Amino acid sequence: MNAVYDAYAPLYDRTGQSRFSLRMVRYARELWELSGLEVHSVLELACGTGSAAIAFANRGYDVTAVDRSAAMLTIAREKAQRWGAKVRFLEQDLLELDAGGPFDAATCFYDSVNYFLVPEELQKAFERVHSHLKPGGLFLFDA
Repeated sequence: MNAVYDAYAPLYDRTGQSRFSLRMVRYARELWELSGLEVHSVLELACGTGSAAIAFANRGYDVTAVDRSAAMLTIAREKAQRWGAKVRFLEQDLLELDAGGPFDAATCFYDSVNYFLVPEELQKAFERVHSHLKPGGLFLFDA
């Protein structure tokens, strides 16, 4: 799977993913406000080329972003530097997530949870995310 995303990385932002990221960042912030959750730290999972992570960071959040693809993360780091965004990027598989924390909130956009094809993997992924959240923290994802 990594080889596919390594090849896709240079084209990723041209497919509209960046625009989608900005909509999802706005939506996440609205949900946090509606829930009464005070968010300072965000764990952005399956971050791709980092558009959402950069948008969160440039809005004042402390952001750690994770992706399995080294090629995606290379582009994400270049974009973060270009946009002056302070983001900690990690190359990790969600099933082996070890990103520090705890975080106030976690996000996973781009239908990335759809890659877990068996219930046991999905459960393990959710458990890994939960272990990185503060009590009362919120995990937002789309599927």
